[in-house]
Amino acid sequence: MMVIGIDAHKRSHTAVTVDEMGRQGFVKTVGTTTQDHLRLLKWAVGFAEERLWAIEDCRHLTRRLERDLIAGYEKDVATVLGLLSPVTLDTAVELLSLPDRIRGYGPVKEKAVQDAKARYAQLAADLANPPPAPRQIAAE
Repeated sequence: MMVIGIDAHKRSHTAVTVDEMGRQGFVKTVGTTTQDHLRLLKWAVGFAEERLWAIEDCRHLTRRLERDLIAGYEKDVATVLGLLSPVTLDTAVELLSLPDRIRGYGPVKEKAVQDAKARYAQLAADLANPPPAPRQIAAE
């Protein structure tokens, strides 16, 4: 499991990943708008299958972030479920399994994260525009 700690300030949120051994990993600082939070969510997707968000208790500074994290997760799940069909099942499973591919440390892990993000983009596009079903191909 990857822990992502958030240090919240009035105009920025800094996220730091920490692995199972307590070692600091990647750091990302974003603004405090919903758009900034969506960027933070996209950044966090590739780190581990299980992520625990540790958000500093500054409710007046983090309420929007907390709401956006939940909304972003729910949106991703709803999108995949809404596009799920026999034709898209394998793509959906692969997309939701991408974090399993992230291994290693340092540059090895960074490359794995980049590869997962690139694959995520392709799979998301394939989910949105699946190929025709096999019988449709045969009929044409």
